[in-house]
Amino acid sequence: MKSRKQEIVNSAMKLFARKGYHATSMQEIAVQSGIAKSSLYNYFSSKEELLMTIFKHYYDVLFEKVSMVERNSKLTPKEILIEQISVQLQEAVNYKDFMRLQMREQIIQVNDDIRQYIFRMRSQFLSWYSLRLREVYGNKIEKHLLDCVTMLNGIQREYTFNLLVGEAELDVKRMGAFIVRRLDAIVESMMDDEEPLLTNSIFDHEMIGERTAKEHLRDQITHSIHKMREHVQKTSLEEMVKERFVSTLLALEEEMNKEELKVVLIESLLFFLKSQQDSQINSEVKKIEKLLEIYL
Repeated sequence: MKSRKQEIVNSAMKLFARKGYHATSMQEIAVQSGIAKSSLYNYFSSKEELLMTIFKHYYDVLFEKVSMVERNSKLTPKEILIEQISVQLQEAVNYKDFMRLQMREQIIQVNDDIRQYIFRMRSQFLSWYSLRLREVYGNKIEKHLLDCVTMLNGIQREYTFNLLVGEAELDVKRMGAFIVRRLDAIVESMMDDEEPLLTNSIFDHEMIGERTAKEHLRDQITHSIHKMREHVQKTSLEEMVKERFVSTLLALEEEMNKEELKVVLIESLLFFLKSQQDSQINSEVKKIEKLLEIYL
């Protein structure tokens, strides 16, 4: 059974998608949710808070499903890329109201918190694309990595639009494979002597606005650390073993928050985590190692 808070979120998404965010009142959301307006404020202090909750709910679900694909050790890097693109396309279909909300008006202009959150999510996806393409195509993509990421993002965005507004039903798994085959052709066509259009400085500014690329990489690493802590707490390990895990993760997080990173210490902490032979921990450690390669 859905919670009352989730029912309010779903009602608000539908109204925002149909009428627009600015044209929808808290009174209308309360009526749609079947509660009094005064009761609505027990769950959300403002329409802006409700909108932020909608964004966070969608992206939390999406990132969790995308991350689950990476934990499938039977898939090759290219198969992971195809599956993750397919997952994103499917979630766009599952959350049509949310996607239409974003298409309907300039939600980014609601307030600064929402603007910064949207920048962070876009940054996270573009950084994820960069990591995934490096895994799939290796060194040959490095020079034109940012151009390829941009093109992949654009292609996926247009196919998402077709899923939302087109009349024909499209197979998202077929679309994922189709998009990656086009990407294969793009990567193959890149000439070593051709200069890339996008540089790091241009790309970083476009991706994250006021935030720096390194700040974002730290955010991603911290997110992986938090996921490992949650995982450890849910396991049936002995308390002493759990404590060692948690203390290691806390030390890792503390080190990542320092201005100057001690690489040797970080590597030692990661080595301990890998030595415990936990598949989910190992998956997150590998992700952190790749992020550190970019960071350092």
